[in-house]
Amino acid sequence: MSTTRTKTTLLGLALAASMGLGVVVGFSMPDDDLFELRRSLRIFGAVYEEVVTGYVERVDPTHLMEVGVDAMLEELDPYTVFVNESENARLDMITEGQYGGVGLEIGRRGGKITVVSPVAGVSGTERGIRPGDVLRKVAGQPTDDLSPADVETLLRGEPGTAVRVAVERQGTPEPLTFTLTRTQVDPPDVTYRGRIGNEEQFGYVKLDRFTRDAPTEVETALEELQAAEPLQGVILDLRDNPGGLLRAAVRITELFVPKGSVVVSTKGRGGENENAYASDRVPLLPDVPVVVLVNDQSASASEI
Repeated sequence: MSTTRTKTTLLGLALAASMGLGVVVGFSMPDDDLFELRRSLRIFGAVYEEVVTGYVERVDPTHLMEVGVDAMLEELDPYTVFVNESENARLDMITEGQYGGVGLEIGRRGGKITVVSPVAGVSGTERGIRPGDVLRKVAGQPTDDLSPADVETLLRGEPGTAVRVAVERQGTPEPLTFTLTRTQVDPPDVTYRGRIGNEEQFGYVKLDRFTRDAPTEVETALEELQAAEPLQGVILDLRDNPGGLLRAAVRITELFVPKGSVVVSTKGRGGENENAYASDRVPLLPDVPVVVLVNDQSASASEI
């Protein structure tokens, strides 16, 4: 009885997906393409149902579906991805700048997941975790085969919940164990500002992400740097910046380009979804040269 109900549910979902996609794309796709789409969905649904219900070992339907979707999207480009529910927190972090976590910025150093900088006033710092500490286990899972994004997902969660981490610290023979309480973390988008150069004639601003607050933070930083003495140039550091909101990138660009300048445009297949985003304000520093620093981890809005 249970097997029958499962088969019925999966079949219903597959049919619903086919019908839904047919309605959405039917207005713009040629008949041959629409026929091929529906045919492919039927094949995929049949194979998926057969594997989930008939494979010799029990499989996780959700995991299997996500693996299939990820493999499909890998055929397109590196930036078209499927975001599942567990990764929503990471997406919120990029766009909103807030998340429930322990306030640890991490990265891979020497092949190990390492704490780059704890956020002051958050559980990670208060419990004694330091920059340079290597995360060996998070929530009971070894980090050897995990990516920084995987570890960030384990560290984040609902404020008030706890997560246990084991760290390796230089000069300490045994691993250290910490129990950290997740809180609402609101890290700044601009993590450093200052004047540099032999005569401190250049302004330097490090921007970590493009959230809704990023344009205001960048403008405030530039105003403060400009207040002491007119700047002869600005260095905007976007290294390791994963991007964020398109509109935030446009608003930051508006600080430097003439009003009315087209900052970026988008174009969809078949001439659809064409948009041009132009500066609609007087620039803050119209005549100041700007250098933008990027690396292979700068993506999305950072490339604008």
